[in-house]
Order: sequence, then C-alpha cells, then structure tokens
Amino acid sequence: MQALVKRGKFVHMVNRSGKPSASTGAVLPANVEICAGDAYNPQEVARLTEGAAVVYQGAQPEYHEWQEKFPPLQAAILEGTATSGAKLVVIENLYAYGDPAGKPLTETTPYAPITRKGRVRLEMHEALMAAHRSGKVRVALARASDYYGPGYMLTGEQIVLPAIAGKKAQGVGSLDVPHTFTYTRDVGEALAILGERD
Repeated sequence: MQALVKRGKFVHMVNRSGKPSASTGAVLPANVEICAGDAYNPQEVARLTEGAAVVYQGAQPEYHEWQEKFPPLQAAILEGTATSGAKLVVIENLYAYGDPAGKPLTETTPYAPITRKGRVRLEMHEALMAAHRSGKVRVALARASDYYGPGYMLTGEQIVLPAIAGKKAQGVGSLDVPHTFTYTRDVGEALAILGERD
C-alpha cells in the first residue's frame, strides 16, 4: 500500500472486516479505501477488482490451514482477477525450493519441496503459471523469505534489534545457520514495480 501511495496510485484494499488492520494504521491516506470482501468467492473478487489495473495477492490462511484453505483462496482470487481483466501480482515464499543444502537460491534453483506446506506452495505456483501461459490472466511473482520491518516486527524484535544492541537474539532453529530475511518495505517496492511494468 505504501509503495503504491508513494506513486500516486489509488489503492483499494480488501479484508474481511472492511476496517484498517494494525499494519495499515488507523488513519489512511485519502487515496486508500478498505472494503469488506470474501476472497474465497470468485464472483465477489471479480466485483471488488472491477476496473483495477493490478490485483496484489498477499492473503493467506493460518499456517495450520494451508493444505485445506490456501489453494481454494488463491484459485478464487485468480478466477476473479481473470474476470476483471487485471494483472495479478502474487507474493510467494521460499517453501517450494525445499532444502537447498546450503547453496544460495537463484533463478535456476529447482523446486524440490520437502514439507506439506512446500508442496502446497508448489501446486499453487504451478496453477498460477498454467493460467499465465494459457493467457487466462497475466501473472507476476515475487518471492520473499522471513519478514522483518514495519508491519511485521516479530523477527526484528526477536533477532535483529537484540543483535544490533549486542544482546542475546532468539530465533527458531540454529542461529549459526545462514538464513535469509526480507525487509517489508523492500517487498512492497518490488511488488509495486512488478505491477507497473509489463
């Protein structure tokens, strides 16, 4: 939202309540509108995205609900976006890569998921690419690892800020293993760029 507002774009945000979340803030810029909607309903997605140039898909169910709820959520968003004729920009994660055995991830790293969540993500990715290749909807993808920064400070509060202060950092897994983190505002900028360029 912030990256699009900075570019002077009108932003139509959709959530279940139609009210601002803690991450968007209680006071929104004049060119931002939040409305209630059901992203599991393709007809409602089509209605909510009518006239949009770009639809950004960053919604997801709770982790324990991924296998059951994530594919239908993204399928409904894809169908509704295809109806409205907008470009679909999707933020993905790194789960579909599986274990890279300590090697850096690159554009040529093969998909080899080793978890249920990774397999779900790969299936969803393949569905998006099939829709793109068939001409059903234009799709652009971004991938990011664990977030830190404005709007998502859990990692920052547990690892980054204590480390900067020379204090003990806490994290999931071994802190001696190299790990990739993604700054939230960088993700917003990358998504905005994907939306504004062919």
